[in-house]
Amino acid sequence: MKRTASIIIMILLAVQVFSQETLKITKKDNTVLTIPTSEIASMTFSGSEQVVSDDVITDIDGNSYNIVKIGMQSWTGKNLAATKFKNGDPIPKAGSESEWKKAAEEGKPAWCYYLDASDNGKKYGVLYNWYAVTDGRGLAPDGWRVSTKSDWDGLGGFLKDIPGAKLKEQGTSNWIKNTANVTNETGFTALPGGLRHDSGKFGAVGSSGCWWASDPSDGKQATYILISDYTSLLMKYGQNKGYGYSVRLVKE
Repeated sequence: MKRTASIIIMILLAVQVFSQETLKITKKDNTVLTIPTSEIASMTFSGSEQVVSDDVITDIDGNSYNIVKIGMQSWTGKNLAATKFKNGDPIPKAGSESEWKKAAEEGKPAWCYYLDASDNGKKYGVLYNWYAVTDGRGLAPDGWRVSTKSDWDGLGGFLKDIPGAKLKEQGTSNWIKNTANVTNETGFTALPGGLRHDSGKFGAVGSSGCWWASDPSDGKQATYILISDYTSLLMKYGQNKGYGYSVRLVKE
């Protein structure tokens, strides 16, 4: 997990401190540090900008993502929700139709929540146009990247015949309907977060999940990946770069 330079140590550790006479810290080499609690005034982690864990990462906004390992790949277990680039610069929000359409026409980065509702952001993450996804300032924390066509091809190849069924969330809590063979055995938990047209109109929530591939594109269209309610396949299409789709990250 990545966090800022100095943080209060986790509650679990604090409980350990105050419920025992000594604090024991076991290092990776199995050596143990023992400190009397009577000598501890406070505890902080300090040093580099970000703290690292093996099972969770945190974006520039402080949103946390579980890590899902599928074959040789590691993916974030939910859609990206960052509203700033990796360097801290804000990504322009385009809530209204006119703002979104203008960003598409001018080829400028933009993000929004589905229907401009923050509750949808909590569930489905953020929709980005392709210009935000490929901006040089970057969306992903260090060691991660926005998924590419090759990443999705590798995912489909590993899961073989019905990859969509192994990636979709089960049931109809969020999907309006779902194929009978859905297992979500990967823990990827693909949700039908919908999309935003380059005109600013929203659509397909409940029936489709769409994710940008970050591959370079010189034309008017770029690649996105579709997981739908009516099939167990992974599908790739081209679409105008002003559209708004979700983003998943892959570990480099």
